[in-house]
Amino acid sequence: MSCQIQGTNEVLLQGIVGVDGLYSFPNLKLQDHSVLLSSSAESTSASVACSSTSSSIFNSSFVSDVNKCLDVSLAPSSTTMWHARLAHPNSHVLGFVLNHCKIAPFNKNVPDFCSCCVGKSHRLPSSISESVYSKPLEHIFTDLWGLSHVTSHSGYVYCVSFIDAYSKFTWFYPLKSKSETFTVFQHFKAMVENQFNSKIKGIQSDWGGEYRSFTSFLATHCISHRLICPHTHHQNGVVERKQCHIVELDLTLLHYASLPLTFWDYAFTTSVYLINHIPTASLNFAVPYSVLFNKSPDYSFSKTFGCACFTFLRPYTTQT
Repeated sequence: MSCQIQGTNEVLLQGIVGVDGLYSFPNLKLQDHSVLLSSSAESTSASVACSSTSSSIFNSSFVSDVNKCLDVSLAPSSTTMWHARLAHPNSHVLGFVLNHCKIAPFNKNVPDFCSCCVGKSHRLPSSISESVYSKPLEHIFTDLWGLSHVTSHSGYVYCVSFIDAYSKFTWFYPLKSKSETFTVFQHFKAMVENQFNSKIKGIQSDWGGEYRSFTSFLATHCISHRLICPHTHHQNGVVERKQCHIVELDLTLLHYASLPLTFWDYAFTTSVYLINHIPTASLNFAVPYSVLFNKSPDYSFSKTFGCACFTFLRPYTTQT
């Protein structure tokens, strides 16, 4: 049994019935769609002849159903429709497909709103900070790291970092609880202001719970507290990236020395010391230690982290 789809004056498609009762069209090719589209658009009525020994004519509604099954429209589809059919590609890809395959004319004036606005939404890029600092302690970046899933050998599970915006020099303090953050900051403030004979003018944090107690203290000492917007940790990117660098170097040192993770506080201290004494791209490859103290670092006494060492006790040993 065969099936023919014909226009006004010619047979468009001819198929045969399979064992499952469905018709197949073995001669149907992509390049034949243009002929089918033009012929179908011109015809005012269409019929399908299905015959074994004779043909039977069906009405045009059957032709429409067959066209839908074949995903062949009676008129060229719009750019918006093909944008949806091709899983919402960008305009460059969509235009390439439509022009290369000659499926439909590409119209750049597509609606601005689409499901793309929901499914492909991204955070708008943040502008790069243009702040310039001319001396130490003008601005301090700070953030708390933790809770560590491994308690250190000395019982620490947190650490807080303070970074000078001018020199990128980092101070690191391990903590046993978040509540120690404010006390540590007070000691840090007294130490750096005494060492550099200058006052801290401002700090920046993510307004975590550990920084809520800073408010009255900072106001008393006329220190501005810059807060980042909620859920925008990239705004505190200086200290976020620094902590990531410290953690990566910490894991590298522990792995090289074959030490357990419980020694992470010692590795953190070493990592921060080394980061402060080696060039950094954020300072055009200047050394934070040199920028802050105005002198070159000394590497002569450096030793490999985790290397064996022995205590020399002979001068202090009581001889019997």
